[in-house]
Parts: sequence; C-alpha cells; structure tokens
Amino acid sequence: MIQETTSLRKIAALKKRIKVIRGGQGAGKTISILILLINHASSKAGREILILSSELTKMRLTVIKDFVKLMRQIGIYNESRFIAGTLYRFPNGSFIKFIGLDKSDVGKGLRSDVAYFNEVNKIDFESYRQVASRAGQVYADYNPDAEFYIDTDVIGREDCDFLQLTFQDNELLSDNERSEIMLYKHNGFYEDGTIKNNYWANLWNVYGLGNIGNLQGVIFENWNIVNDIPTEAQLLGYGLDFGFTNDPTALISVHKFNSELYIKELIYKTRLTNNDIVQRMIELGVDKYKDIIADSAEPKS
Repeated sequence: MIQETTSLRKIAALKKRIKVIRGGQGAGKTISILILLINHASSKAGREILILSSELTKMRLTVIKDFVKLMRQIGIYNESRFIAGTLYRFPNGSFIKFIGLDKSDVGKGLRSDVAYFNEVNKIDFESYRQVASRAGQVYADYNPDAEFYIDTDVIGREDCDFLQLTFQDNELLSDNERSEIMLYKHNGFYEDGTIKNNYWANLWNVYGLGNIGNLQGVIFENWNIVNDIPTEAQLLGYGLDFGFTNDPTALISVHKFNSELYIKELIYKTRLTNNDIVQRMIELGVDKYKDIIADSAEPKS
C-alpha cells in the first residue's frame, strides 16, 4: 500500500510540460515521481516513459531498486516483464525504460511521452537537451549542490513549473535520517542564526532547506590580489568558460611559482562568438602548445 506525502501531493499538482523539483535530502522527490510514473504507465495504454540518470550502474542501486520496491508494494510487479532489469513492459503496452547517460550519444534521437531526469545536475546539458526536446512531459529532480543550467536556463520558462521541497514535506522520513539532517543545522549555526561552521552551514542550506549551495572544495578562500605574476613563474595552461549574450566569456592563464598558483584574467566579455574568441586569443599571444581546459557543457561550442 502506498502512503501519500506532502511531496507527492505537491508534485502531482504540477501541470506544465516541464516539471523541475529541487529538494534537499530526504524530501521524497524520487519516490513521489516514480509513483506518478507507475500510475501513468499502468493506467494509460501505450505510454513510452524514460527514466534517465548519469550512470546505469548507480541507477541499479538507487532508482531501479526503488521502482521494483514500489511495484511490489502496489502489487503489480511481474519479474518476467522486467527485461534485462532496464525495461519494464506493462500489460497495456506501456513501458518504462531506465537509461544511463554515461555512454556517448546514448540520448540522441530518443522520443518519449514522459522523460524523467533523476539527479539532473549530474547530467550534461547536451544530453538533457537531446531527450527533453523530444519528450511530451519532462520531470527533473536534483539536490542543489551548486547552480547549473536548470537553474539558469530552464526554471523561469513559460512551460516550466518549479517546486522546492525539503525533508519537512516527507512525512515518511525515518526519525534517524530526520535527526541527521537537523544535525547539519546544529553544527552549522549558533542559536542566534549566525554561522558557526561554513561546511555544516552549507550542508544545511543545500540538504536541509533545498537552497542552491556551494560545492565544497571548489570555493577558494586563501587568495589575494597581486600586482604582477613573477617572471620566473611557469605557465601551466589556460581555462576557458564560453559565454555569449548575458553570460561573459572568460579566459584565464594559470601559472605556478614556489608552490603557489597565479591566475591572470585575459578575457571577460559578453557577446563573443567562437571566431571572436579565437581572434582575441591570437591577439593576446595565447600559447597554442599549452592545454586549454574549456567548458565542455556549453551548448553552442
């Protein structure tokens, strides 16, 4: 028997084509979406439903395991209908297929009535775009470790519903996990709300409240501004973040001297095409024999 939660009711109320569900730990996002998809597949004939994540191996331990458990609870699971543990065919001709996007081009050309991106923040933009643009309905859920393309380019579209959930929306969460989540707040903040510890405060912000946070270990605090890079410093390479209209293109050079890194801003400008970027690199004398680490998720390049 399936018990209803606040999370399930809130997600079921979303009506637009794209449904984005951002949430913290224990919010019941995945279980609620699976319940809705199982109901959709079993009650409507001939539906084609895709459930996608970054890795199929991990899916077997998480979302596929949850799917089988729910199907058993509902009382409709038939192992002979679950082909290779990745494709479940319902008696009415509908199916749910689980796809890992860790192989190149696996998502190209896939059409569906419903596409559900589980932990969409771990899926690159191009894979998301290929599948989402061909789907009748889209569900996407994630823990907001850091801002990414869903936050900047999808939420806010006219055809997108956005919902933020927390563990407080999941009445079925165990007392143990609820206590662990509350520990993030206790360790991160004093009673007056001031920050006690940045690490725990970020965990509470992301996994407790479902707000966008900072990836731990990628925000550098021990830095300062210098007038010049030492002449003896070694050029290690370059970093390039593509932009175009509102987002600036950024190019930096990275140097090392006496175990310290020196970063020099070379380009920071909006509305640059790829040809513009190349021309600016030539003008700046960028060393073409050094590595340039670029933003691989940028859609136009």
